Amino acid sequence: MIRSWIVMPLLCALSFVCCSNGDDDGSSGGGKKPAMSLVIESSDGESVTLGIKWLNATHVRMVCMATEDKKALTGAEVAVQGTKYAEERVTIGGLTPMTTYTVFAVACDDAGGYSGMQVVQFVTEYAGPRPYEWESARDGIPSYTDLVLCYGGSTHRTPFGWNKERFAPFVTYTDEAGGEHWLFDSFLCIEFVMVPYSINLGQKRTSGGREQWQELIDYWFGPDNGVNALEEAVGEAAARLGAPAGKRKVVMVMPDPIIYEEYADTNTSTTYWGELNGGWTLRRLRTASRPTSGISTPCGGCSTRPTTGMSSWPDSTSSPRTSPRRATAGIRSSNAGRR
Repeated sequence: MIRSWIVMPLLCALSFVCCSNGDDDGSSGGGKKPAMSLVIESSDGESVTLGIKWLNATHVRMVCMATEDKKALTGAEVAVQGTKYAEERVTIGGLTPMTTYTVFAVACDDAGGYSGMQVVQFVTEYAGPRPYEWESARDGIPSYTDLVLCYGGSTHRTPFGWNKERFAPFVTYTDEAGGEHWLFDSFLCIEFVMVPYSINLGQKRTSGGREQWQELIDYWFGPDNGVNALEEAVGEAAARLGAPAGKRKVVMVMPDPIIYEEYADTNTSTTYWGELNGGWTLRRLRTASRPTSGISTPCGGCSTRPTTGMSSWPDSTSSPRTSPRRATAGIRSSNAGRR
């Protein structure tokens, strides 16, 4: 029994000392050398929570830096520059989503000694879209009167594109007396296949992956097609008729992340989709869209980043697949744009 009481503290001390992976072995302030361990307990898009334990020390000093370089700081630098903490659990906030961070830490005593440096690294998550002030100020879902379904994206569609000439007859109409009037006030951009792949549930096809999702993004937000072409058509009509009573609305139907590579075969891959490297796809979708002076975009679950003149669905939307139903509930719609 006596031997166990002697051995256990030694093992405990060794576990603290050996976990140091910094560039130096620390410095003794004249007494017993400090030692510490550092682990990541959790992290999200804007914060990280760290678990800390130390021996022969009164506090730790840490630096959390947006870098992938684990040798960016020395233990001596951290001991001087680091923020002081005396808790065993520390949460650091104010971080940037989808960013690699490195935490450098040393345990310190009051005599100037510090432990070997501990280094841990993590990547913050995607924090999700945040509503703009004008979105938060809404007291309800944007209203619609007449919505047209615009099927497009897959190469089997004829005609393939939605340019301004194709949009024009859905933006305005001419009556029997020759007078021109505004027509549809809402446009549903919809697709369920990217032949030969499926991008919606229930299709007996190979499931579409990142490449097909990107093709759909490029299709609807290309320079002369989709949303930008609709903006041109609305702009030309407004030059003739004056501004419409309300902004034209755009609803985007987003692809489904289908679980199996072959929809009905549960033995096929569930990791076929492709890699999402840090958020490039989300940024690409945001920068590809162009704000419009005459169009607002209620995107159900959509990652498009709206700017002035564009809007999005409230966060209460349950999923991208519910967007068309919410958009068309209680309104008149048309399949005039279907091919």
